[in-house]
Amino acid sequence: MSDGEDDFMCEEEEDYGLEYSEDSNSEPDVDLENQYYNSKALKEDDPKAALQSFQKVLDLEGGEKGEWGFKALKQMIK
Repeated sequence: MSDGEDDFMCEEEEDYGLEYSEDSNSEPDVDLENQYYNSKALKEDDPKAALQSFQKVLDLEGGEKGEWGFKALKQMIK
């Protein structure tokens, strides 16, 4: 490397305007998604346990209508 190449590496990091915010709603969505996919994995081997697990997805939603609850209900009736 020449001295000119070293100069650009020593410059301060540029600010690209990225801001990381902590969304309080993100964790429950991840929990719901994980519960849904775990339930779906149970479906073939243990259908009764899968039904209980899909019910837990609905319980985690707390009575609110949402994507994962809808998908869980859809899987429960299949």
